[in-house]
Amino acid sequence: MKFPFPRFLFPALALLLAGPCLLQARSATDWTLEDVLFKIEEANGGIDTINAISDIRALGKIETEGLTFDFVLLRKRPDRVRLHLFHRGRSIETGYDGSRGWRRRWEGNLDEVKVLTDEEFRETSLDLDFDGPLIGPPMPGVKRRLLGTERVDRVDYFIVEVESPLSRTLHYIDPRTFREWKTVRRDVEGDGREKEVVTTYSQYRRMGPLWLAERAERATAGRQTEVMLITRAEINTGLLDLAFAMPRPWAERSEQR
Repeated sequence: MKFPFPRFLFPALALLLAGPCLLQARSATDWTLEDVLFKIEEANGGIDTINAISDIRALGKIETEGLTFDFVLLRKRPDRVRLHLFHRGRSIETGYDGSRGWRRRWEGNLDEVKVLTDEEFRETSLDLDFDGPLIGPPMPGVKRRLLGTERVDRVDYFIVEVESPLSRTLHYIDPRTFREWKTVRRDVEGDGREKEVVTTYSQYRRMGPLWLAERAERATAGRQTEVMLITRAEINTGLLDLAFAMPRPWAERSEQR
């Protein structure tokens, strides 16, 4: 049986975390991009609190295509990431050690480790921006702008556009809390066509000075909706850089004993 890799967009820290903040009595047209981004930082405890977060570990489940995967997601500032997916004795790990992406697939007698090309790593949907695109300076090649507001169910959501060379994402920000409600991401495929992915965030829970969206639903045209549920999350766990290093297959380790 083929081991299907979930196409879920694993968000950076800022997409998971947000806190309550009341919208001041002012017209939406008076707001600038800097105003909105400052309020998002303030809702997350302020930039000093955000910068004090060195790493995050999250555990949970992904439901997709009739299957349920358990996962462990590790992140460390500034760009290290490791995702481990499990399903009935099958395992896929994907990581970035600060200079290269890699993947390990373990299934039965198969234990395969490979370095990923830039294109292969991009297709994993793992984001290297620890704080996310709405907090702190943008990554090289990324542009941000405030498009205005859009009314949905009597709420005028701020819309922040984040554009990179290969994608364009609209971030819908709730003006009552400055939590992220949803993102609409358009990726450019290899054949030049655009693929739209809509992710909505809900079930926020407080984690220290921050808030955690424990549920995210990802919808892509022509595919079954994927649901990510976070059951446990911790910050500043003391993760070492070694946790993100590309592993060696068991066979290779045995040969060197």
